[in-house]
Amino acid sequence: MDDEKTRQAAGIAVTLSTQLVGAALTMVTLVAAFVTFFLDKRHPGIGFTILALIAVSLFIAGIVIGGKGIANVYGEVASGTWEPQHGRRAFNLQAWATILAIGFAISLAFSGGKEGRDTEQAVDSLRSTQQAQGQQLGVLKNRTDTLTRRVDSLLTLVDGCPNGSRR
Repeated sequence: MDDEKTRQAAGIAVTLSTQLVGAALTMVTLVAAFVTFFLDKRHPGIGFTILALIAVSLFIAGIVIGGKGIANVYGEVASGTWEPQHGRRAFNLQAWATILAIGFAISLAFSGGKEGRDTEQAVDSLRSTQQAQGQQLGVLKNRTDTLTRRVDSLLTLVDGCPNGSRR
């Protein structure tokens, strides 16, 4: 293989690997955002946590493997000993790690976890409290009305007394 073709082939291999690294970094960000959203809306089990950790670990492993493959390609191209099959193993491992990580990341959406029942229970509890307070308020209003009538009645009696006068 002549030098120009070798450099082009190495450049293609490195470009593909860097694109997988970029995709893996993007997916790590998406997994983190999804996990944050999921934790806010649901109560996941241990399975969800394990799947998320495996997905992120595989993405990171793919990035590391790809970086090592790129470093090997640069070293071999610089020394003139690079052959296309030399970088194949590292780049294949990187691709498989990334594919598996995507599979685990997608499975997060289906990993379940019960919906946030705590919120529903809190709303029900607040409604019950509101009803009880409404009933207490009604009782207090009735008592207030009764006391107001009694005070009015007493004032009428005081006004009707020969020596009675209001102050």
